[in-house]
Amino acid sequence: MSVSKKIDFNEWFLPGFAWWLIAPGFGAAMALALLPIGSTIAVIGGVVITLITVVLLAMWSPRIEVRGATLYAGPAHIETAWLGSAKELHGEDLRIALGPELDARTWVCVRPWVKSAVIIENTDPQDPAPAWIIASRRPAQLVQAVVSSQTDAG
Repeated sequence: MSVSKKIDFNEWFLPGFAWWLIAPGFGAAMALALLPIGSTIAVIGGVVITLITVVLLAMWSPRIEVRGATLYAGPAHIETAWLGSAKELHGEDLRIALGPELDARTWVCVRPWVKSAVIIENTDPQDPAPAWIIASRRPAQLVQAVVSSQTDAG
């Protein structure tokens, strides 16, 4: 019998409203491209492309989660015991952290529709990434969840 781990933080980076408009836009473009073949084919093709775009937008939207003593960010995870100091990033600070100050080894999980993030020091000596930058719409809660996870585990 397995014991489920407590989830301290959970966020899914679904795109904002404007990004979802891409789906019917692609669908309409496909319908126009297929219109010379026939109107029925055009409608079916447009609907199919719209649905595929919606599914892909959802699938490509990573989840951020602090569960038990582990931080999950998209496809990656790390035990919170290996995480050091954390700092919220907003606006210009985020732009600088992802641009001029970015160490190429830093693990990054961001999306253009999320305008804030957290940078967390990685203290694992076996891991080449010096830090993780993780986008979050609730960066203060993410930092608190990581700190709480470290306190609970330690």
